[in-house]
Amino acid sequence: MPDQLQISLSAAQERFLVGESLVFTLSHNVTSALDMETVELNRYRTRIRLTKASETGPHTVEFSGADYIRLHKIHPLSGIGISFHAPAGSSWTSPLDLLNYTSPLEPGSYRVELSYRYGDTEQETVQTNAVYFEVVPAKLLGCRYRWFGTGVPHHQLGCLWTAREEDRTHWFYQASDKTSPAGIEFATRVLTPDFSIETPPRLAHINDIADMHFLRYVAWTEPGMLGWLTVHREGVFGEPQRMDHDLRVAILAEPPLQRRDGGFNAVLVGRDSAVMAGIEPSGERRWRPMPVPGTPASAVVVWDDEENGEGWLFSAAHEATRIYASRLGEPWQVHELDAQAPVLQLAVQQWHGRGTILALTQDEHNLAVLAWDAHDPQLHTRRSYDLEKLELQRHDYVDAAAAAGSPDLAVLLRGPESWVVLSAQQRFELPRDKGTPRLVTYPDGLFLVYHDPNRGFQALRLGEPPPEPRI
Repeated sequence: MPDQLQISLSAAQERFLVGESLVFTLSHNVTSALDMETVELNRYRTRIRLTKASETGPHTVEFSGADYIRLHKIHPLSGIGISFHAPAGSSWTSPLDLLNYTSPLEPGSYRVELSYRYGDTEQETVQTNAVYFEVVPAKLLGCRYRWFGTGVPHHQLGCLWTAREEDRTHWFYQASDKTSPAGIEFATRVLTPDFSIETPPRLAHINDIADMHFLRYVAWTEPGMLGWLTVHREGVFGEPQRMDHDLRVAILAEPPLQRRDGGFNAVLVGRDSAVMAGIEPSGERRWRPMPVPGTPASAVVVWDDEENGEGWLFSAAHEATRIYASRLGEPWQVHELDAQAPVLQLAVQQWHGRGTILALTQDEHNLAVLAWDAHDPQLHTRRSYDLEKLELQRHDYVDAAAAAGSPDLAVLLRGPESWVVLSAQQRFELPRDKGTPRLVTYPDGLFLVYHDPNRGFQALRLGEPPPEPRI
C-alpha cells in the first residue's frame, strides 16, 4: 500500500553563520486523506537526524519534540504542534528551523534528514531526502537586547546582533522565549549593509502588546543621519530609510519607540541640543529640535504621549554628577537630578507610559544604583555597594541591566581573574575563561550570555551548571 503522505526537504541557502536560524523548506503532498500533526513540530512523531562530518568519521544525533520541550523549558504535559485533517490531494510547505531543537551548531559540514510517522505503526513512516549544508564562524560585532510584552512587560526577549563573515557584515533579528536566552525562537538574517554606522542598530521599544505588531522597527545612526528599517521573523520589509540631522556627535537616546499606530519615534542627542524624530504611519516625517544642557554621554527617554512624540529625556555627561530631565514637548522644562557621584550609565524601565529612571554611579568608595519615578523628580530608592568591603576596588565596570520586575540594576564587573555580578539579592563570581559576556535579566533569574565565533550565543543561568552540547 503506498504511503498516504510524501515529504521532502530543500534549502534556500547552503551556507549559514554560527548562530543564525537553520531554516529548511519542508514540502508535503497528501495522496490519501489522513489525520496528522504538523511535521515540523510535534511531540513524538517526527525524528530529525543530523550528521556532522569529522576526521574520525560521521557523528549523528537525533532530535524530537522532547528536545524542543527541554530547550524551551515547556511543561512536559503541554501540547506542542497542531493536529488537523489533511484532504487527499492537498500540498503545502512549512519552515523547519533546527534552532528550535538545539543550541547553535559549531562550524562544519552537516547532513539533515527527517522522518514522520503518520500512522500507529512504524511501517507507516515516511522519510525526506537528505540536505547538505555548511556552518561557518561568525565574529560578533555587537548585540542589543529588548524585552517585548503582552499583558506583562517580559514575554519575549528580542535581540538585534551584528556579525562579520570574511569582509561582510550581517544583521540578525533574534527572539528568545520567556524562560531563557538559549530558547531561541528564530535568528533571521535581515540585512547585509553597504554603509557605515555610528550608533549600533537596536530594536525599538513597544509600549503595547507586541504580538499585535507583525513588524519591528530597527534604528541606528550614520554620519549626519538617523536610519531605520522594519523587520519580521522571516526577513526584512522594505528598504532602509534615512533622515538628515544637524547635530554634532549625535547619540541615539534609549529607547527608540515603535508606536501603537505603526509610527516610529526616536530622540537624537548632541552638544547642547537634541531632536525628536517622528515617522507617521503614512510616511510623513516630523523633526522637532530642543535644547539640552551639556554634551550627554548617556541618554534615555520615557515616552508618555506617543503620537505627539512627548515624554521626558534624561541625560548625563561623561562622569557628571548631575542628570538633566528635559521635557519633550511644550512647554519646555528642565530639572536637575543630583546623582551624588559620577554617572556610569543611565537605564529606563517603562511600560504603557509609566517609567522608572535608573542610574549607576561610582565614586572612590561606592558603587550605587539610584532610581527615580519618571514623573516625579524626587529620588525614591538608593542602594550602594561598599567596594572596599566587597574587595572590588580593582574591578572595572562592564555592563548593567535593568532588573525584570523591580526598579533596580544588576551590575557586571571585571576583576583581575573573575567576573562578578551584583544584584539586590545575590553576588556571583565566575572565572574569566571565556570572552566578555552580556548581562541579561529575566523575571526569575540572571543570565550571562557569551558569544563564541564557533559556538554562537551560549547562555549561562547564574547559580546553575552550564548545559552540555548535543553535537
